Amino acid sequence: MQWVAHRGYPQRYPENSLIGFEVALGSGAQFLEFDIQLSQDGVPMVFHDEDLERLTGHPLRVFDLPAAKLQTLPLLWQDRPAQQAAEPCIPTLSDLFTLLQAYPQTRVFIELKTASIEHFGINRYLDYLLPVLMDCPTPLVLISFSTPVLSAIVARSSHRIGWIIPEWNKHHQTIAHNLQPDWLFCNLKRYPAGATPWPGPWHWCFYVINDGATARQLRDKGIGYFETDCIAEMLHGQD
Repeated sequence: MQWVAHRGYPQRYPENSLIGFEVALGSGAQFLEFDIQLSQDGVPMVFHDEDLERLTGHPLRVFDLPAAKLQTLPLLWQDRPAQQAAEPCIPTLSDLFTLLQAYPQTRVFIELKTASIEHFGINRYLDYLLPVLMDCPTPLVLISFSTPVLSAIVARSSHRIGWIIPEWNKHHQTIAHNLQPDWLFCNLKRYPAGATPWPGPWHWCFYVINDGATARQLRDKGIGYFETDCIAEMLHGQD
């Protein structure tokens, strides 16, 4: 089983924060998953939501503010009080690449968020993102719910791609076979109990899995990768 740190280490730290990624990597994580939205001025930011409210308390959208402002917004500690004096702020993708320089064997799964893709348009979104990816010090896979953006990536680059399937049905299985991604990602909630994973040239990764028993059941079905919110616990068998 291969464990993927889902948005860093959100069980203990603000999601998509540098401190969360740093602790996940220090715990032995070899795979990271994180999200990319674009700032108003087109800087790739490591951030999940379109709105800033849940994670920063600000009632704006991420692409309403320039990167310089976003980098000053402290990330909230979900369901717990702040645990350190210096609150982590929203990082840029370049900030995370700097951290990853010390972990060159790590593979990263970078989710391209639909809200920013729709706001900027596919080509403009990729115009901002692809040059920054040239500085990634580790192997990377670009993942998305959007099949048009994945097709555009294939046309414009040599990056590996992963499709996050929106539903488990024959229609989406056909889309997967036409797209031929390197990876397929599936929310555990969308997986019918007892179903056989679709055969194909891809690797499967399920999310979010926070206990070893569920992972072992899925492994017996041929699933090899699991995104988790509690990376250290899963890596060290503390479930």
